[in-house]
Amino acid sequence: MRRGFLVLVILTAAFLYGWKHGVTEGGIGRYIEAHPTFYHGDLVLYVGGSFHELINQDEKALGMYQRVVKLYPRSRWEDDAQFGVGASYERLGHRKKAVEEYEIYKAKFPDGRFHRSVSKNIDLLKGY
Repeated sequence: MRRGFLVLVILTAAFLYGWKHGVTEGGIGRYIEAHPTFYHGDLVLYVGGSFHELINQDEKALGMYQRVVKLYPRSRWEDDAQFGVGASYERLGHRKKAVEEYEIYKAKFPDGRFHRSVSKNIDLLKGY
């Protein structure tokens, strides 16, 4: 019984340590940035950004989205990541930078799925 409990405690500690250094402190993002040929690295970074956005860690989400745009310029997720960059800046309160990123989105993806939202966000942010 004690041995099983000790194993459980050790596994829990190892999981939390890995979570802290791999996900929360951006270890996955740094690893993929150093190894851009990582299998589906664009998807891993995009999902990481979405996860950080979900738990209100917008600076970390911004970093993940920026890596997708920088490392995988023709990725399936570039459209979503570029929108995520603008939205992250908006939530962080950097309105001018958000407008710049939204303008980049409009130029790169004139038929993108977020085009209508981006146009509305730009109008709202410029009206401030």
